Amino acid sequence: MGVTRREFIYNSAAVAASTASAHAASLPLKNLLLADVGDPGKVQPPVFPYGAVYFRKSNPPESDWARDHQTAAHIGMNTFRHWFMWSVIETSPGKYNWDGYDQMLDLAAKNDIKVVIAEMITCAPEWAFQKYPHARPPSERLPREVVLRDVPRSAR
Repeated sequence: MGVTRREFIYNSAAVAASTASAHAASLPLKNLLLADVGDPGKVQPPVFPYGAVYFRKSNPPESDWARDHQTAAHIGMNTFRHWFMWSVIETSPGKYNWDGYDQMLDLAAKNDIKVVIAEMITCAPEWAFQKYPHARPPSERLPREVVLRDVPRSAR
């Protein structure tokens, strides 16, 4: 029998609480988490990701990236999920800009943080909608009067 949802939530909360407690007590958390797996006398690394979604482009500002990664690693986070947005990467047909994403992955590697890449293809670039107007979401293709039909006048 597998782990029940209740057990998973309880164990997740327990690990989060113990991580917070270890940090508060100034224990060498990073050394505990990175202990040698082959040594049964040492604390083993976590069995599931502990981290955050870390958005890219305008929020957070680039000036915060290095500090945020260092802080996350310091408090025991081991995973970040990054949204890879099509509209940010392919700025015009066939022209790709990976600079910010490369920097994010470098910062994660430097701070021993693993990365889960979540692609956000629903953030299509404007040039794609100009080239393929039928690809625009239906609500964006409707006349403005139809879209605003149910919106109170005071909210327009």
